[in-house]
Amino acid sequence: IICKEPPSKFFTHPFPKEKMFHKDNTSLSGSNKKNKDAPLRKSDKRRLHQDFLSFYNIPESQSSLFQDIFQNGSILSRKLKIPGVGIVFSYLRTPSEESNTKVEGDIKEVEKMTSWPYQTTRPILFTLEKAMIPSIPLLSLFPTLLPTITVPSAVSKYLCRGADLMKSGILSFPSSSSANSLVSICVADNPQPFAIGHVTPGTSSENVGVGTKGVAVKIVSCYGDDWWRQGKLAREESGGKEGGRGSMFGGNYEDDGYGNIGFVEGKVVLGLQRVQQEEITKQEDQWGEEEHDVKDGVDAINISSEETKSSSEANNGNNNKVDEDEEDEVDMDDLLLLSFHRSLLTITPSSLPMPISTYYSKHLLPSRPPDTTLDFKQSSYKKLGVFLLEQAGTEIIKVKPSQDGKDKVAFLSSVNKNHMALRDAKKQRRTEEGSDEKSSSSSSKKKKMAIVTLYIIPPHIVNLLQLDKDAVKATHAKSEARRGTGFLTLPECRDILNDYVTVTPSTSSSSLIDEYDPECVFLNGPLCDALYKPSKKQSSSTPTSYPESTTRKDLMELWIDKMETGYAIVQMPGNVIVDMKRGKPPMVKIEVECRQNKKKFVTRVRGLEEYNINPANFANDISKRLACSSTIENEAAPGRANLKKNHVEIQFQGHLVEEIQALLLGNEKLSSHGGVSKKGGCEQYCLPKGCIDVTLRKGVPAKRKK
Repeated sequence: IICKEPPSKFFTHPFPKEKMFHKDNTSLSGSNKKNKDAPLRKSDKRRLHQDFLSFYNIPESQSSLFQDIFQNGSILSRKLKIPGVGIVFSYLRTPSEESNTKVEGDIKEVEKMTSWPYQTTRPILFTLEKAMIPSIPLLSLFPTLLPTITVPSAVSKYLCRGADLMKSGILSFPSSSSANSLVSICVADNPQPFAIGHVTPGTSSENVGVGTKGVAVKIVSCYGDDWWRQGKLAREESGGKEGGRGSMFGGNYEDDGYGNIGFVEGKVVLGLQRVQQEEITKQEDQWGEEEHDVKDGVDAINISSEETKSSSEANNGNNNKVDEDEEDEVDMDDLLLLSFHRSLLTITPSSLPMPISTYYSKHLLPSRPPDTTLDFKQSSYKKLGVFLLEQAGTEIIKVKPSQDGKDKVAFLSSVNKNHMALRDAKKQRRTEEGSDEKSSSSSSKKKKMAIVTLYIIPPHIVNLLQLDKDAVKATHAKSEARRGTGFLTLPECRDILNDYVTVTPSTSSSSLIDEYDPECVFLNGPLCDALYKPSKKQSSSTPTSYPESTTRKDLMELWIDKMETGYAIVQMPGNVIVDMKRGKPPMVKIEVECRQNKKKFVTRVRGLEEYNINPANFANDISKRLACSSTIENEAAPGRANLKKNHVEIQFQGHLVEEIQALLLGNEKLSSHGGVSKKGGCEQYCLPKGCIDVTLRKGVPAKRKK
């Protein structure tokens, strides 16, 4: 059927959200009574026929194809009231009456057959307001009546269970379809539609396929729904009429698959090539079993009764695993499809055509996920050739037979890497490559260190302000290394002062904050003595006047200035405190001096032991990276500051201040030397910023950073 202009929109308003025909026998409950099926008159059938032709814009040259269906047989009208949908009128075609006529002068009988092949009553149309929706039996005769969407076979089992069609499960989408337009759905390599639905708003051929989200088609009727169940029940009650007509899709119209061999028990729809290949495989297996039985028939008679009993017990024990085996089949199908998509990305065009055995061993098996195995016997395909034939029907690959034609799947001839089904595999490969790079870079990196300034509240301030001792000692600090030590972070130190000015310990209720100006703080006696009272060295004969109030900002700055300082060397990630002491953090000192009329330079480094760096190993590393000589001195040269106990000073040849800084800080941007690049491992030491003190003696020029 070729329509002049396929109807794009059937409704003045969208389709109902509820499903029309369910899978639980609820949408047709009570509708199978005879008094609810009203036969149409001839005039009504003609009117229905004309409305159908005009609705689908079918040309007059093809209108005769529907003559026998609408006018040469009985049509019943059934009124259905479906919750959430409304009133739906369904039109059912009764079986055609067969008439045998004899030709004069001839003994042969000629059987007159009509175009309607079903021998049980089947629906042909559903009308909802102004829309005329064809049924699955009608589409089995005219599969091109509606625009068709193609899906993989694995998607059909979800639609047969009652699900809607998602955008990610579509292989091809008709460009002529728009929102609320009716479409038919078929499986790749099986052109007979098995479902009918309407397109959701916002769905087009540009936003469907692997990697997209959302519902694309709301299903109206599908293979396996209540209509299919009712037809199957009617056929069983009639005893199953024999002699049904054959279909162009390999089946019989009186079977449960609407004349298609790929329609399986209302559960799934398979490709035609796959079904044919499975039938050939079953016949070969059956012939092999018959030959084996004939050959070993004598030995089979002598089987002992004990072995028979044990085998039967084993079979009974395995009956409980049927459900698990079915789940394994589904999992194996998904695993096989995932490995197949991954393997196609590893094939280069120059390696094609490729023998299937080579593809299986060098591409398919290495592409499976870790700790998994591919067992075709546990899948629904049973053989690799059957699986590849189905994938070839989706046009993702092309296969070639052998020269003698016995093996239909002997070579892999081409791969379509732009196919929509490979989107997920490409994304997954990019994420895996990115994660591998991150993991390799993170594993190669040395843990960085940072210096954190800590504060200690002096004891006289704690006594004057009567501060909470647990807060002062950092009893509840996040880091276990700081608990009970009195080392406070800057936010913790500020919180102690904020708690004091908010609620003073003397009254436990009064506040030092001005209620009309929250930024203004009134000063009491203890706070003035703690922050404004001069020390003994600063005391003079003139009396000191204290302010009555101040701002929060000024008070906080003065509070921090009165604190004793300390430091903590923290290793990241993990925030592990390596060292924590009072005073200023230790410095790595780098000093450069010139020799021989400002032509030769010597670089001295000391203080590496404070950061657990072995001086001997560091000297060897610098010598290899920068191609310079190094010397370790246990005693300071005359005129230089003495070394700490168990500390040494390293002397390098040349002006290497920028190179050594880049290596110690793990920042390759500080120097253009190739020995301190990331490839060379400049992130080996990663000392905290601000711990290096550089001194350039008289006559030493500052090197320009490139």
